[in-house]
Amino acid sequence: MHRCLFIEGLPGSGKTTFSKRLQKYYENRGFRVKRYSEGDLHPIDLAWIAILDEKSYRDMLRKYPKLSAMIRSHTKKEHDRYYVAYAKIRALKEYPDFYKDFARFEIFRTEDYETFSNAFYSRWKHFGNHHDSDTIYIFECVLLQNHVNELVLKYGFQDDRLLTHLKKLLDCVRTLNPKILYIAHHDVEEGMRRVAKERISKKPGVYPDWFDVVVDYISSERFAPEMGYTGEEGVLRFFSDRQVLEKKLLHRLETSFALHILKSDYEDVWKAVQTDLDKSVRESNRS
Repeated sequence: MHRCLFIEGLPGSGKTTFSKRLQKYYENRGFRVKRYSEGDLHPIDLAWIAILDEKSYRDMLRKYPKLSAMIRSHTKKEHDRYYVAYAKIRALKEYPDFYKDFARFEIFRTEDYETFSNAFYSRWKHFGNHHDSDTIYIFECVLLQNHVNELVLKYGFQDDRLLTHLKKLLDCVRTLNPKILYIAHHDVEEGMRRVAKERISKKPGVYPDWFDVVVDYISSERFAPEMGYTGEEGVLRFFSDRQVLEKKLLHRLETSFALHILKSDYEDVWKAVQTDLDKSVRESNRS
């Protein structure tokens, strides 16, 4: 039985939708499930999490007094650090710099690979040793997406170094018999343009469109210019190359995986996923 499921794929592949359906699938069959999304206070991920020392945390509470209760409710203290899921907090108009202020404290802002790697490895190792043995864990985009983005664009890693980094994390959770469910776009450029249209800003002029933010983020990374990943066309090329790279990695990670192709109908993909899950559950029941 797979006790740890990673839902992976490019933006618009349906990771969040499928992770929710997976949770319901297992709960309806009597299993205990914990599902984590990107930006949650998370046992193994740090995306959209600000990590602050005591002084910095108190400073932020004083700077944003009207949000202090919300900040506290989305904070978990670990040792001498405060982990704040700041993206889960709805900022007030009078605090226009709220998200930018907290983003400064993300691990993704570091330029040092060892600092980045150790921050994640320690979390994965702790989770591997302290998880609930009677629980199925569902994680979306915590293994490939954010790590591949950072390691390729910021640190210039290629296949073998990426593989070493990812295997080190997966080795921490081998006892949970992990499985990767990867949803690949049949046509990456079409898929990216579709999701860009779906994620148009509800407040133009106040908040930029999702794709504009993505283009700015990817284009500004250290190795993006020399790899040709700048501007709209360059970013579309990055996503296409990333999917090819991630599909190659699936075959080398020494971890169970299922690759599903998304053409246009999410239901077709879900039926294929469910067929795969039904087989796994039957085998588990027999054993």
